Amino acid sequence: MTKIDSQHSYTERKELQAALRSFLVNLDLPLFVTVTFNKSLSIAKAQKLLNEFHYEIQKSLWGKKFYRIPAEQRIFFIAFPEHIDSNIHYHLMLKVPPRYRVLFQIHAQKALSRVLESADVKFKEPQSPADVIKTKFYSTKDLFNELNYEHFVISTQFQRKPSREQMS
Repeated sequence: MTKIDSQHSYTERKELQAALRSFLVNLDLPLFVTVTFNKSLSIAKAQKLLNEFHYEIQKSLWGKKFYRIPAEQRIFFIAFPEHIDSNIHYHLMLKVPPRYRVLFQIHAQKALSRVLESADVKFKEPQSPADVIKTKFYSTKDLFNELNYEHFVISTQFQRKPSREQMS
């Protein structure tokens, strides 16, 4: 991992990680996905591809005018990067409307392949509340690294208003 000038001590970074984990435990994000690009990418490019995946999967589920559906009824996720300097990938905690979960799992790989052919998506559905907590902790295991903490993604940061041509 690349050394970075840290704004926070190791102890402070572990406290930030613990606080975020505590917050996440109470969020209703029952589906877990790992998105692996299988290609060397910058963090900026990886985030751009994650944004494109978010767009493509929603388009697959609801059509090209998916943005007309209220955001709270669409896909929401928080994504945590891992191995930023080598094989960057993201652990996503998602909320997908229940009636679309099966379709999401069917269409996710195809939507991701449209974004980057070499990319893979892997699913994990926890079987118990304890398994949910364990998976959330696993997803955030590298957050003590400040670079990872600074680059986690919340899907709502990708939302933008549709252009005029999209609205017609």
